[in-house]
Amino acid sequence: MTDLAAPAGALEPSAALTPAAADAGGLARAVPPLLHGALSALDADLGAKCVGWTTDADGKRVRVYRRRMELLAEALEPDTLQVVIRWLSSSRRTSVSTRRCYADDLLSVWVPLARQAGYDRFALGQLTTAHLELWFGCVTDTDPDTGRPELSARSIRRYTASLSSLYSYASRAMDPPPRNPVSEDVTPKIDEQDASTATRILEKDEVRAVAEQATRLRDQVLISLLYILAGRVTEICQADAQDVHVHGEGPFGRTFLRVTRKGNEPRDLEIPRAQAKLIDRYLDGRASGPLLLNSQGQRLDRSGALWISASLGRAAGVLNGDALTPHVWRASRITHMLDALYEQNGQQGVMAGLAQVMIFANHKRPETTLRYWIRRDHAARNAELARTGEQVLEQVIGDWLGDDGSNT
Repeated sequence: MTDLAAPAGALEPSAALTPAAADAGGLARAVPPLLHGALSALDADLGAKCVGWTTDADGKRVRVYRRRMELLAEALEPDTLQVVIRWLSSSRRTSVSTRRCYADDLLSVWVPLARQAGYDRFALGQLTTAHLELWFGCVTDTDPDTGRPELSARSIRRYTASLSSLYSYASRAMDPPPRNPVSEDVTPKIDEQDASTATRILEKDEVRAVAEQATRLRDQVLISLLYILAGRVTEICQADAQDVHVHGEGPFGRTFLRVTRKGNEPRDLEIPRAQAKLIDRYLDGRASGPLLLNSQGQRLDRSGALWISASLGRAAGVLNGDALTPHVWRASRITHMLDALYEQNGQQGVMAGLAQVMIFANHKRPETTLRYWIRRDHAARNAELARTGEQVLEQVIGDWLGDDGSNT
């Protein structure tokens, strides 16, 4: 992000926005009193996000945080803000991670598009299908420097799905209902069996190579939790020191980390002994506050975790220079668990152990877990078939290559 001065009203990530505090900035006045309870609860869930960097009194670069709720209030028309509060507070969206992602999608994609269309603030009904088709054309154009489009098909599908969800809710909440601008022309189809569009996978030796690049204990704790527990980055970043607890004593003691899983479901995940010792050494007696801290002593957020993971990936030289995102650790762990089942008893072993992996990964449907194996299995079969083709031409190819490699 580019440097920017701390904006007015910038808050620390831990600051809470009560209706009284919100009223000081005019936010509570933007919604009717009946929504104040939802406003306060939603603000607590949405939390703060990094909006840039500034320089402190000592000349150090520090992050600037703003409450997502404040950013939404500044970017949305009052009537639309009320609908968005109700939409994000709906029982259909119980996951804190989903609420934050939807809010960020609005702020980072759809509010800027509305401004490009000539509107100061985003309101339902402004964006048309034509606007989205122009946007789609821009983000899918190939960048001449990288040779890639600005957004992947999966990212585009996620952004349009969040906007469509908002409009679906608004169609029931507003009279007259606004027309949904999302069409099939801006919603790419995803081939779940196409490994080229799926999350990249680290092989086991690559996992070790990246881990060896970590020089800070905090970084090692982060990536090991993401990999060993197949954890989601939001689950790990939201965990607190007091969420680490031990059942039993001495050699019979078992360490658990309580996380809030997708769907706002609390779960106790058992941590292996060596990992538990690593966490204990990192906490160094600290029993409260965020489990993982950033360089300013505040809670490590999703963007901070991405920066750590990507930096270690670049240092290790994996993924051909592509960013090593936190989700790669999770996807790699799930794939490696399925690999182990296959090594034990072939395809039959994978099918027999699929439910266990699904529960461990906190997938709601077996098809989600199975997709990891289908991609893995198809890639292996394709590679084997390619090798059989090479065998037919082995002598000819060998003649061209020559023992000394002189033929070019």
